[in-house]
Amino acid sequence: MSEDKYDESLWNEIPNYAFIALGRRGREKIGLDQCFFPECDNEDIDSIHPIKKTVEEEVSEDKNSKKKNIKFLMHCDKCDKNYHLVFSQEIDLTKTEEENPRANIVIEKVSASDENDEENYGHIGFVQTK
Repeated sequence: MSEDKYDESLWNEIPNYAFIALGRRGREKIGLDQCFFPECDNEDIDSIHPIKKTVEEEVSEDKNSKKKNIKFLMHCDKCDKNYHLVFSQEIDLTKTEEENPRANIVIEKVSASDENDEENYGHIGFVQTK
């Protein structure tokens, strides 16, 4: 893929890591700067590139909450595949955002899927919001 199609500035919006629960043994930190295509083991951030970001929102019927999906289309040079990093946020609209714009996020999950959203590569973990 041509380098002019990449938007490296999107790395500023992607958290560095997520956490996966280990039951009673705590949690493990997982870096999001790696390829999540199932057959790839690339962990070289210099060969993984954000391409674009899309946002989808759905407000609940009672207007007290909304679901927000933030998708980052990523490209891996090693496997030459595109995939999505998907951040699914549950947002409480009854709280104010004045002090901290992320304060009303109840939970933020991270998963990966193929570039067409036809195949789910699975749950990666949770982003610590506060």
